Amino acid sequence: MDALQLLLVSPSSLVSVREKFVIKPSSLTPSTLRYHILSLVDQSLSNMYIPCAFFYPKKQTDDAITSMKNSELSHIAHLLQRSLSQTLVSYYPYAGRLRDNATVDCNDMGAEFLSVKIKCPMSEILNHPHPNAESIVFPKGLPWKNNYEGGNLLVVQISEFDCGGITVSACLSHKIGDGCSVINFLTDWARATRDHATDLVLPSPRFVGDSVFISPQNGPLVAPVIESNVNECVQKIFIFPSTKLDTLRAKVIAQSGVQNPTRADIATNEEEIELPCLVRNLRKGVELAYKKDQVEQNELVLEIVESMRNGKLPYETDEYDMYFCSNLCKFPLYSVDFGWGKPERVSLPNGPFKKMFFLKDYQTGQGLEVHVMLQKQQMSAFECDEELLEFASVPSLY
Repeated sequence: MDALQLLLVSPSSLVSVREKFVIKPSSLTPSTLRYHILSLVDQSLSNMYIPCAFFYPKKQTDDAITSMKNSELSHIAHLLQRSLSQTLVSYYPYAGRLRDNATVDCNDMGAEFLSVKIKCPMSEILNHPHPNAESIVFPKGLPWKNNYEGGNLLVVQISEFDCGGITVSACLSHKIGDGCSVINFLTDWARATRDHATDLVLPSPRFVGDSVFISPQNGPLVAPVIESNVNECVQKIFIFPSTKLDTLRAKVIAQSGVQNPTRADIATNEEEIELPCLVRNLRKGVELAYKKDQVEQNELVLEIVESMRNGKLPYETDEYDMYFCSNLCKFPLYSVDFGWGKPERVSLPNGPFKKMFFLKDYQTGQGLEVHVMLQKQQMSAFECDEELLEFASVPSLY
């Protein structure tokens, strides 16, 4: 059985773990920052890992090794470990442990760092027609997994391929930050690796969510758990080239009157939403959510509040048919440079979602890449939609 077949049948047989380390912050977290209080919004989120991987082909890593005057790829791993230790000083909650669904104990216990060897060329992963093939570069079973109390809040893995190319992947707890926080962390970690200076000063993010969305006074919410449904889900990637987006944009303007729609607008075909209005309504909702006398006339609100208290996602019901979309466009994913250039590809693995869409810039910068996760029957109908195929295509090879 060749590597292409093994990728689908037994991907773990291609992976061998070389080393495993615990990376702690290079300096102790001050006692005044020991406990990070999770905000109302953080408590209402599931404690899953947000995964992201960056592929760097052989020529780029060769150049990096030459510039460092060291012929061993292990030196890159050492640099990544040292720079990660530096970065954790600023992003100290990622080195802590979840104490309950209200608090992160920033005790400097550290993040897990894996170094692995993958027995195939990088090209076989990048050119594989199955979108889940790239999951091989992540810690086994970790992407999108629910992380429970006491577990690592950050796990990173560096993978070396037979061809000499490498990937850097990371799984970060959604409790600590959202997609924007993840990109900021990865960008700062890459900068610390690239500059490899022991006295480098990184920006200090402010972990102050609780000052905006105050934690419930009557105790933490029960963290919702998204059960893994990977076997029931199908993921496919659709590419919207820039030329097709221009055509689609003109069509949206003609039909809706919305001027200058964004790529996300035209891909999702949603009505325009004003940010100030969203923020204003969200703050009002937070103020009322835990005042039962203020919402007792609204049975739906009461039902949602009670569901959140018990850790049940309010949309887990047959009464609603809800789809979720996460937009990563304009995030500098392809600017994460650890010292050997920009990545050839940035990957998000298949997740346990039946009705989810991820939008991100296409790797060439000329177009939109949409990751679609649906049940098999839904995907069969979706991928044959004539209007979709007028503007999007499913790449047979990346």
